[in-house]
Amino acid sequence: MMEILAIVLAMGFGAVVKSVTGLGLPPVAIPVLAAFVGVEEAVIIMALPSAITNVYQAWNNRTSWSLTRYLPSMLALCVVASIVGTWVFISVDVRVIAVLVASIVFWYAITLLRDPEFALPEKGARRAAGPVAVFGGLLQGSTGMSGSIFAPFLHSLRLPRPAFMLSISLLFCVSSFGQLGGLIALGSYTWELLVQSVLATTLVLVVMAVATPRLVGIRTRTFDRVVMTVQVATALKLLYDAFV
Repeated sequence: MMEILAIVLAMGFGAVVKSVTGLGLPPVAIPVLAAFVGVEEAVIIMALPSAITNVYQAWNNRTSWSLTRYLPSMLALCVVASIVGTWVFISVDVRVIAVLVASIVFWYAITLLRDPEFALPEKGARRAAGPVAVFGGLLQGSTGMSGSIFAPFLHSLRLPRPAFMLSISLLFCVSSFGQLGGLIALGSYTWELLVQSVLATTLVLVVMAVATPRLVGIRTRTFDRVVMTVQVATALKLLYDAFV
């Protein structure tokens, strides 16, 4: 009973964080779930809720499409990279990934502390968009935690919150569905894992449906702080899992 309660609370909290920032579900839910079913099973179970909730969130922010930048090309690169990432899932070196991802997140967090209005220059953003999409897709396919790459980049573009939410949700959509397709092709889903995944999806959607309308008016500064708090916490957790 305590195990079920812990999993439900983790998924519920992850759903609330996702309603605020557009990310946070896998970083919150997967570590708790992994403690009871193992890392590989946790990633498999969370693939479906990640994909479906990103569709839900992208639809809610669909009117901001005209404000997004670099998104079409990033989406195309991301879906291919996420499928490739799934195929190398069992051979990925988590320590290398943890250090690389944490370095990016910490650099951006320190940059924001020094200059809260920091924005990536147009030329730099245009050059970075492709590599960010590829690396984020690979990370999604291998670990299910691509937000640590996508979020700092999109945040540095200084998009309005709805455009940020739409952009990151669509990137998560294509990478999540790429990951999901790869897992299905590999025969990773048993009936038990599929049922658990459907139940997790239902729980998260219910929480998001309740939380999202109540969080629409969140202030920009609060939004920025929550986004970076989630990113730093995720980076620290990746380092802890890799080296401790």
